[in-house]
Amino acid sequence: MDVTYNASGEEGYDGTNGSSYYDTSSYHGRNGGNATAPGEGMKGGTIKIKLSSVNNPISPGHIHIQGSLDQPFGQSEQINEDIFLGANGLINLFAQGGRGGNGANGGKGQDGAKGTDGDDATTYSAGTDGTSGYDGGHAGSGSSGADGGSGGVINVIVPEEDSHLLLLLGTHNVEGGPGGSPGRNGQPGTGGRGGRGGNMKRWSETRRDSQGNTYSVTKTRAGGVDGADGRNGNYSNAHLKQGKQGMRGRFSFGVRIGGSVITYSNLFRLELVDFKHEAQNASGVIEPSGRVIIHSMKFKNSGGMPTPRHKDIRIALRPYSNMVANSTQINAPKPIQPNDTAISRDPLHVRINDVDTVSDGNPLQQSINVGFTATMTDIERPLQLTLQQQLHFVVQYPINVSEVIAIHVPGDKHTYELFWSVTNIGHCDLGRQSNCGRQIRAVLNKGETTNDQQPLELGEVNLLHAGESKQLAYRIQLDDTLGTGWQHFSVTLQIGKMDQPDSLKSIQRRRFLVKPATLQENDLLLCTYNNPCTNVPSSWNGNVDYKGEIDIRLSNPANATNMGEVLICGTMKYNNGCKIELDHQFSFRTDGHIYLSTGNRGGNVTVTVAEHESHLLLLLAHNFNDPLNALTNWKFKIVNETYNRIEEFDRPFKLELRDFVVHADNLDNIYEPSGRARIRNLRVCNVSQMPTPSNHEIRITLNPSDWIVPDDTSFTVPKSIPAGGEVVLQKSFEFSLCDDTETNHLTPLRIPDNIKFNAIMTAGNRILPSFSISKPIQIQYPIEIGEFVGFRHPGEDEIFSIFWCIKNLSRAKFGKNSELGRMVETSVFRIGSDENRRAVIYMKDLESFAPNEIISLKTKTKLERKNDKYTNTQFESHLRLGTPEFPETPRQIQLHRFLLSPFTLSPLRNTKHNPFNLILNLGEGRLTANGTQPNDHSQPGEIRIRMSAPNRPGNKPGDLTIEGTLKYTNGWKTEFNDRFSLEKTGQIYLIPSGNNNATAGTIDIESSVNDTHLLYLIHEATLVKCRDVLLRIQSSENEQHYRGLYKLELMDFECEPEDQSSIYEPGARIIVRNIIVKNTGQMPTPSIKDVKLSVIGTIEIISTEESIILPKSIGASHEVTLNSKRNNDKVLDFNIKSENKPSYGKPLEKKYTVNLRAIMGGIERQIISFKRPKELDIKYPIQICPKAGVRDFATDDETMVIWVLNNISQISFGAESDCKRLVKVGVTLDEVEPPNSLRFFRANMEDKESKDTPSNYYEQEISLFQANQEVTMFCTLIPNNDAIGSEDDSQVLITAKLSIALKLGSIKNPAKVQDIEIRKHEMIVSPKYEVNRKADLLIVINRDTRKEEHDAWRELCKETKLRSSVWDLSRMGHLDLFTSYSDSSLKSTRKSRQEYTDSTIVEDQVSRNDQDALEIEIAENSRLSRHEASDTLVEEIDESFLAADFREKTIVILNNLFEDITSISNLKTRDKTLVRTLDYVDPNQIYKAFRNYGIKFYIVGTDIDKRVLEEYFIPKKDINSFLETPEPKIKNYIKYKKGFEPNDQAKEGVEGEGFECIKTHLRPIFRFMSSTDSYTKNKVSKLSKSLQTLYPERRHLVIVMNGEKRKEDKIFVCRTVDRTERHLGYLNLTEDGIHDPKTIISNENKIGLLSCITFSRRLNKLKELISDSTPGTDSSLLESLQKLLEVDLIMELIGLCKINEKKGLTTKPLSVANLKFFKEFCDFVVHLLKETKTMENKYSGWALGVMANLKITLYCGRRWTDFFKSNKNLRIRILERIVESEYQKVFEKVNNHVPSITVKSQSQILAREIKKREQGIKQEWSRVNNKKDGKFNFAVNKTIGFLSGIDTLKNDWNILNDNTEIVVTDKDYRKLESDYTKKISIIQEKIVAFRSFGNRLAQQKS
Repeated sequence: MDVTYNASGEEGYDGTNGSSYYDTSSYHGRNGGNATAPGEGMKGGTIKIKLSSVNNPISPGHIHIQGSLDQPFGQSEQINEDIFLGANGLINLFAQGGRGGNGANGGKGQDGAKGTDGDDATTYSAGTDGTSGYDGGHAGSGSSGADGGSGGVINVIVPEEDSHLLLLLGTHNVEGGPGGSPGRNGQPGTGGRGGRGGNMKRWSETRRDSQGNTYSVTKTRAGGVDGADGRNGNYSNAHLKQGKQGMRGRFSFGVRIGGSVITYSNLFRLELVDFKHEAQNASGVIEPSGRVIIHSMKFKNSGGMPTPRHKDIRIALRPYSNMVANSTQINAPKPIQPNDTAISRDPLHVRINDVDTVSDGNPLQQSINVGFTATMTDIERPLQLTLQQQLHFVVQYPINVSEVIAIHVPGDKHTYELFWSVTNIGHCDLGRQSNCGRQIRAVLNKGETTNDQQPLELGEVNLLHAGESKQLAYRIQLDDTLGTGWQHFSVTLQIGKMDQPDSLKSIQRRRFLVKPATLQENDLLLCTYNNPCTNVPSSWNGNVDYKGEIDIRLSNPANATNMGEVLICGTMKYNNGCKIELDHQFSFRTDGHIYLSTGNRGGNVTVTVAEHESHLLLLLAHNFNDPLNALTNWKFKIVNETYNRIEEFDRPFKLELRDFVVHADNLDNIYEPSGRARIRNLRVCNVSQMPTPSNHEIRITLNPSDWIVPDDTSFTVPKSIPAGGEVVLQKSFEFSLCDDTETNHLTPLRIPDNIKFNAIMTAGNRILPSFSISKPIQIQYPIEIGEFVGFRHPGEDEIFSIFWCIKNLSRAKFGKNSELGRMVETSVFRIGSDENRRAVIYMKDLESFAPNEIISLKTKTKLERKNDKYTNTQFESHLRLGTPEFPETPRQIQLHRFLLSPFTLSPLRNTKHNPFNLILNLGEGRLTANGTQPNDHSQPGEIRIRMSAPNRPGNKPGDLTIEGTLKYTNGWKTEFNDRFSLEKTGQIYLIPSGNNNATAGTIDIESSVNDTHLLYLIHEATLVKCRDVLLRIQSSENEQHYRGLYKLELMDFECEPEDQSSIYEPGARIIVRNIIVKNTGQMPTPSIKDVKLSVIGTIEIISTEESIILPKSIGASHEVTLNSKRNNDKVLDFNIKSENKPSYGKPLEKKYTVNLRAIMGGIERQIISFKRPKELDIKYPIQICPKAGVRDFATDDETMVIWVLNNISQISFGAESDCKRLVKVGVTLDEVEPPNSLRFFRANMEDKESKDTPSNYYEQEISLFQANQEVTMFCTLIPNNDAIGSEDDSQVLITAKLSIALKLGSIKNPAKVQDIEIRKHEMIVSPKYEVNRKADLLIVINRDTRKEEHDAWRELCKETKLRSSVWDLSRMGHLDLFTSYSDSSLKSTRKSRQEYTDSTIVEDQVSRNDQDALEIEIAENSRLSRHEASDTLVEEIDESFLAADFREKTIVILNNLFEDITSISNLKTRDKTLVRTLDYVDPNQIYKAFRNYGIKFYIVGTDIDKRVLEEYFIPKKDINSFLETPEPKIKNYIKYKKGFEPNDQAKEGVEGEGFECIKTHLRPIFRFMSSTDSYTKNKVSKLSKSLQTLYPERRHLVIVMNGEKRKEDKIFVCRTVDRTERHLGYLNLTEDGIHDPKTIISNENKIGLLSCITFSRRLNKLKELISDSTPGTDSSLLESLQKLLEVDLIMELIGLCKINEKKGLTTKPLSVANLKFFKEFCDFVVHLLKETKTMENKYSGWALGVMANLKITLYCGRRWTDFFKSNKNLRIRILERIVESEYQKVFEKVNNHVPSITVKSQSQILAREIKKREQGIKQEWSRVNNKKDGKFNFAVNKTIGFLSGIDTLKNDWNILNDNTEIVVTDKDYRKLESDYTKKISIIQEKIVAFRSFGNRLAQQKS
């Protein structure tokens, strides 16, 4: 292990933060405090040591150390000791400077107060100004960091013979300490906002003029000006810096040689700079089981001192692989001077392990890296040995086998030729015939695994020279029964062992896969980048590492029987470096070829043939120009063996057909079916540099096709065409064209074909590659039909116009009267649903059809009807032409089918179109067989038309005539002139270039000035989208041009109620005025036809059908106004539909839309652009205010239902108003539970006789309701006690459902009211709180408490035998425990409320003592229990506040969310402010209730913050008023406290309730002694132990305050609640769980409630249950009470015994008075034994068991206490004696009450019975470990686990964590006191707002 010597300096102390103020001041903000300066770090000390060896070391690392260690603060320590560092330990030395203290932060300035708001203006006075805000406090300054201390001195000396010990030095540090971090300047306080100026007042007054007309006058009163904001505080300008780094110290070490010491700067450092290695065999290859020799190792010392002279440095090998078996060791030369070298003469020998496995795939090549280690002997410590190079070598065998290469043999897909090579990489020959005699053999096997392999070939290599490779080849035949899948093979290489040459060992295996060839089965593929067999694994990853090379010679074998037999000799080098040799004979079919390729990286290909065998080059596939061969260098050699001449070419010979001439046997050169044609002038050329073969002929033939039928003719090419030579063949080829058997050509016949020739070498009958060019011809007829288009006529009859044309493509003339006489006939048929039924709708024979002529044709047709419906109808157009042989007998040459669909079945049916639309879409309209439009757009379309009204009688609106020209987007053009009828809904859609290109094309429309109304029939969007639009309007004088249509738009109009109320009320008449119309188009509106305006009627808007005429010819961009108030024009009006039903839950809110329409005369069309819908808000002028809604407010015995009415109109209502429309409100009690339990106080306010008569209906009328007025209304409900009945233990909650109906007189009959709005309201009415002296608990509810929830609490109280009262926080308005809830009903007969709540402790304590005395006196005189006596005493005292009513009882608080009572009083908004019950609770009142009234609290809520609950145990007072003790120190304070006698009531009262101040130091003098936190903690712990020793049952509040100076430090002490009992319980539930009846009556809630009942009441409940026990008694309640009593008894004992006592402080004597619960329990046991008269009863047995449990718990606690043996007066021993004494008294009191037991033996039997139970408890606890506190904790947890086992149930033990004291800082306490003050202020504001609202309602009621 390491040994450390530390002389580092101490850290400087940190600065203290300045005071910050985060609250808001009531005046100008206070300035933030400045931070204090930190302390500097201390300088490092001095360490001087000498290291030496010991004579007989126990273990390596055992040395002696001698010297001194001087600490920086003056203390010096001598060192002279043996140390044991072991194998890894080091000596660490530290003399570092101390860190400088950190700077502190400046305090935050306090925010300034907000200015006072000004008063709002009233109708009588202006608003006042707000006052200015107050300034914020300045920021406090931070402090800079302190400087670090300087480093110290470290000096180490060793003798020369022990210089190696310097290696044991570890970490050393003499650095200066770092500087401290600077603090931060504080933030300034924010200036307060200026007060808001008072709001201005604006109101309207209604006046009458001299003529009696009413008018409204608006008046205003100015508001006040906002006050100026206060100034922000100033930032601090203090410049804060980082502390400086301390100076570095000095570190040195040296070696003593003789009488002098040589100092060095660093240690020696050994380096291995060079070495050599070699294999120990003749081949020079390091084989497995071989040896390696390492020699000539050269070492260098690169350090600052010599290597040790007297100790060796051991050098060994560090292998990094398990291939190394072992090695020898050597010692480095010694000594080696600094920067000197030395060579070791001793070699290292390394032996290599053998390898038993066979390398799969690549040969064995195991790379071995070997390192070196250096070890210092004597201490056996490793040295750092630097290597300039590592030892690296490769273990491998001297021979290896290459990957297997396969070549597919053409003609048989199962035959392959295999090649592999064996290579010798060593320096000596191998093989059976070599000098070493080591055999070599390669075995070819078939099969996948070793078990199923079959040997095919055993190839032995007899002699393999060094560096030589030998190829082995074998032809295999694949198993054809295995299909086309892969077949497995392998080649295994074997070699003789080094010591046994004839003993073969397998060293490498090459596995490979081969499968039958599926492509190019008859070809030979010689590709250097492709291997047909797959090696597994393969080193060839597809990358091209080498350029491929192919060098072969082709020849016919001597024994060849046909020209396909070829011998191939040569070599191939693959792209992965492998090389094979070829000398193989192959047989080729006529379609077989040789493919040569070297890949895309390039390479060399050489092919050699004899001159007389040059025809063999035809076997080569012409793939020379393939992308894979683009970089290949090709050579073809022709050898003339006779003259020994070689000619070289870059390509073989190649014949090509360059050109020929073909023509048809007719004038037009059209290749018509059944015609003939001829070919001549074939030009054949040799395009290569090699002449064609001279000993074989080449024959040329014409290829036949589907249409070409060649004659039996061929040509022979002359032999040996020289390079570049050409031959022209004059002979002609003739061929015929097949006849056309298909007559139904749906498109014009156009069949392409190609003329192509073949060239064949007679030798081998081989086809020359790439010989022919092809010339295309097209088979077709000379005429055709096309351009089928059409459009649908608007209307219900499905009529279509059809257009088509016939084209003559030739230069010949056709027709009946032509020279050729070939007839041309065209016809159109309608195909019926029956295919055989055809109707001719058009037929025509052409008399004459000129060359290149185009004839346009058109017709009309009507679709077929079936079952009175139009259906999809097929049509056919036929074209017939006479044949050349029979001109007058035409045959059908073309057929065109097209489909026409009715509107109901076309795609238009799902669009905006209707059947009366005329759609001219030039991007569509093609007539096709399936109706699908082709994509044949080539140019923009054009529409040029003229529109006019028909000049004949009987015209209907929408009739018009259109003539013009249509040019479609595919170039087709048609003309038409027709009459159309669009009826009243049809429109004209002009789409020149299709829907997908709407902007392109041209639209040109012509019209006369009298017909411009017809232009409105054109759909405007089509004109807007098109960029090229021209409208030409002709008159008798000129022609005007426009680029767009006219467009009438409704810009605005006004709707005015007839009664001037500004409200659009149901049933009201509305006048339409100020109609503004504008022509936003580009041309004037029609000047001949009228445009009529009217209101569009709907279900809601009832039009009067009146209309007005718009002025004619409104110019472009001009507007007109109609129906203005200034003109007496004819007006438009309408009525709003009346409402028959009232609105529910909110005022009527509907939106109706009013639209005007314009009708264009002549065509009677509504103008679509004439739209400006106006939305009207339909509502009644009188409403129940939606923001305020309906609310209920409870005061005393009354509950008021409140609502607000608003008159939102500009006129008054009521019987006294001008309109005389009545306004009433009726309230009905729909449902009440219990029935008839509520009634109205007054049913009719106007009926004086019924004012005091209750009723279930209430009605009130408002006689005059002014415009824009708001009226608050309410009705009063009182309980009907006769219907409620009596309740013994609780008060009933009433649920009620009401309906509030707002009634308003109608417009036509003002005196007849109808319901216009109904509001439903549900509420719960709780009774007023009444004093119930028999109640055990008070349940605090609120307005959100539901009846079923309250019933569940009543059921729970019934189950637990408890009586309860109810306090409704929402009804009472507060939860003040010490404020009188009644002014006169209850009067105090003995003491006033002030006497019970006075803050002086003496009076409180005396009153409490008086009460105790009175309770005892009443109990003794009347034989009542103590809590019953308490109830009696309260009745006598008769105090009228809650704390007095529930003294020594329980208050249950339901802490759920509910609407704040202050938000109920705010009728201006519906926003609810949600609060919880604890928001109304004064924490200090709960504390007083704990301390002075013994009240327990049970809180049921959700996620209450633990810190909130802690506040209930802390008294709140001004910290500046705390008293100081006569003696300021803690020890004097404790001595002063010991002077009080326990019975000195006056003194006890003073010290028990008052805050006392102790002046004591809370910070150390020197920072290095201890930290401030630990020092303060020790002081508080000392005080706590003393207080626990003096007052074991008490818990104290301890407030720690650090003054600005150390002498101003203080501790404040105050007594809080006792530790021996519980005061508060908390059940954590979800929000839903609080209201869930199942959760309320659950076992967890039951236990929680019972746990918060006082011990005395719980004990009396148990007495009652035992005395009244019957077979049906609730056993669970009995069990819960018993367990909870045990918990209280155990907790009382824990509070007295499990404490930290102060040694040397005399413990105050304990008595049974300290065991209040225990004393009451002993009295209960006496009563129980007397009543039962037996110990065998289960209740008696339980009581005795509890007694035994308490005794055994104290026994375990005594064993747990640390100082039991030395302190005989320990509290736990005293408690044991008290318990034993009280038990004895119990035994004596039950004397003679248990039958058959004598007086003498009575106590003995009871003691023995308890002893027996003790033994049983011990046996049960025997499994607990025997630790000091194990059994005690088990004893305690077994009892209190009844409560702790419920996770959701907590008490004050959990809240305070069983802490003996509550410790807080003065800052935390001030914050707590400040928050408390704010909370009290908020509570008071809520109470004042509640009472103020109640008073306001009372005044309004009176």
